[in-house]
Amino acid sequence: MFLCFREDLHSIVVRTSFEQRDEMIEANPETYYTTDHHRPYPWVLARVATLHPDVLPDLLRMSLQSIPQKKRRPR
Repeated sequence: MFLCFREDLHSIVVRTSFEQRDEMIEANPETYYTTDHHRPYPWVLARVATLHPDVLPDLLRMSLQSIPQKKRRPR
């Protein structure tokens, strides 16, 4: 899994590195955040209401690239 929608949080959850997550939260805390549940995992949450649509392709790319090679399915 590399992305999911949390309807209860009105957010998408995107796979990333811990370092990228912290940088994203620091740069834009109105959009990016984490929860106590997600903190131990390499995921960042993004509020849909404040997420700029132009960022979605980059988020998807980043998320796919963060999946370890051995977990990716062959094409």
